[in-house]
Amino acid sequence: MRRASLWLPPLIVLAALALLFSPMGPSGQAAETKTEPLVNARTTKAIELGTRFLLRLQQADGSWHSDAGKKVNE
Repeated sequence: MRRASLWLPPLIVLAALALLFSPMGPSGQAAETKTEPLVNARTTKAIELGTRFLLRLQQADGSWHSDAGKKVNE
């Protein structure tokens, strides 16, 4: 019986969050949808800059060199 009581508070929180962020919203009416596009000019520019950065660092064999983290025996 003790184990079930440990799960109850997180389940209540998850249920409340599901109600708050559901498409219907907490009032039971359909939430307004935004019509703004997911990919706008700013997003496109960021993707372009990221792609250029990766292309600049890519090795001839298609790999990328990384000095991140600890390496064993080095």
